Amino acid sequence: MINERRNSNNVPVSQVKVLHLLPDKDRSFPLFENLVTGLSKQTFSQVICYLSGAGDKHSLLQELGYEVIGLGIPKQKLKRFRPSVVLQLARIITEQHIDIVHCQRHKSTVYGTLAAWVTGKHVNVVTTVHGQNRTRTLGRRLLNWTLFKKVSRIIGVSMAVRDDILKTNWISCPDKVIAVYNGIDTKRFSASNLTQHEARSRLGLADKNAFVFGTVGRLTKVKGQNILLKAYARFYEKYSNSWLFLVGNGPLETELRELAAELGIQQRVLFLGYRQDIPEVLRTYDAFVLPSISEGLCLALLEAMASGIPVITSRVGGIPEILNKPDLGIMVSPSSVEALALAMERFCGMDKTKRNDLGKALRDRVLDKFTKAKMISEMSKTYIAVMNKPESQ
Repeated sequence: MINERRNSNNVPVSQVKVLHLLPDKDRSFPLFENLVTGLSKQTFSQVICYLSGAGDKHSLLQELGYEVIGLGIPKQKLKRFRPSVVLQLARIITEQHIDIVHCQRHKSTVYGTLAAWVTGKHVNVVTTVHGQNRTRTLGRRLLNWTLFKKVSRIIGVSMAVRDDILKTNWISCPDKVIAVYNGIDTKRFSASNLTQHEARSRLGLADKNAFVFGTVGRLTKVKGQNILLKAYARFYEKYSNSWLFLVGNGPLETELRELAAELGIQQRVLFLGYRQDIPEVLRTYDAFVLPSISEGLCLALLEAMASGIPVITSRVGGIPEILNKPDLGIMVSPSSVEALALAMERFCGMDKTKRNDLGKALRDRVLDKFTKAKMISEMSKTYIAVMNKPESQ
C-alpha cells in the first residue's frame, strides 16, 4: 500500500500525483499516450508538461481530459541551459503537489531533476532512457553523475539499454537502474479485416504475386535505410517481381531517393511517407525488415510481429531480447549489405506456410512479453515502489 500522505491542508491523499515531463509537444509519442491512458485513475493523478511546442495545439491527452501544460519555449532557446525553466517547473511541482516527476529523454531529466531539488520537498524523479550510447562525452557523464544521485529510478526500455546505462555512467546505486519493456496495443494490429490484396490495392499495387519487403521508421542514418536499399538492389537482380516499401519521413528522404535512383531500383521502391494507417500498410508486407544500426527496443518491430509478419533485423540493442529464440526470425550484422541481401533471398524462397507459422510465433511472442498492459503494470509497480521506499534509500 502507498503510505498515507497529507496535503497542505492536512487532508489525507490516496492518489499518487505524477508530472510527466516531455521535450516537445509537436512530436507524436503513442507509447507515452498508452502509458498515461492505461494507468489507474484511482491510484494515479497525472499532469503532462511539454518544454517546447505549440502551446495552443490540442493533444489527444487534452481531448481525453488530462491536464496538459505547454511551456511553449522555442526549441532554439532550449539549446542552451535556461535557469528560468527550472523555476517554472519548480513552481508547477509545488502548486500541483507533485509526488513523482517522470522525465522522458535527457533534456527533460536535466530540468525535471533540478526543479524537484529546488522545491526543497521530497519529490521523486524517474527518468526513461530510450536508446543506447546516450552518454557519449565526459561532460555528459559528469552531468549524469550529478543528476542520477537525485533520481529515484533510471528506466531502460530493454536490458541492453539498462546495461549500457550502467556501463557508461558512474552510478553509486546500480539497483536504481531497471528495465521496463516497451509495450504495444496488440488489438490495433489484428482488428482490420483487410486482405493483403485489398491492402495492396489501396496503395496502387495490383500484383498479388509480387513479394513485398517493407520497413517503418524515421528516415535517419541510425535506422539504416541506406543499407536496406543497397541490399534490395542485390536481391532485385535475382527477384525482379518484388517491391520495397519505406514508411516514414525524415531528413534523409532526398538522399535515400537519390540512392535508389543510383542503384536503378527507384521504380520498385515506394516511399510512403508518414502514415497513420500503419496496421493496414503492414498487411501489404510479406516480410518486415529492420536494418537499424542502433536500437533500444523498436516499437515498429513489435508492431510488425503483432501483425504476424516474418521479420529480418539487425542484431543490435534490445532486439536479441525480443527474438530470443533462433526460429523467431533472422538477425544479421548491422551495416552488412551482403548478409541482409542473403536473408531477403532466404525469406523469398521460404514456403508460404512456413512464413505464416513464423508470423504466428512472432505474434505469440509479443502477446507474451511486449503488450501495453504489461508495460503499464510494470510502470505502475515502479511508481509504487518509489513512493514506498525507505527515506534512507
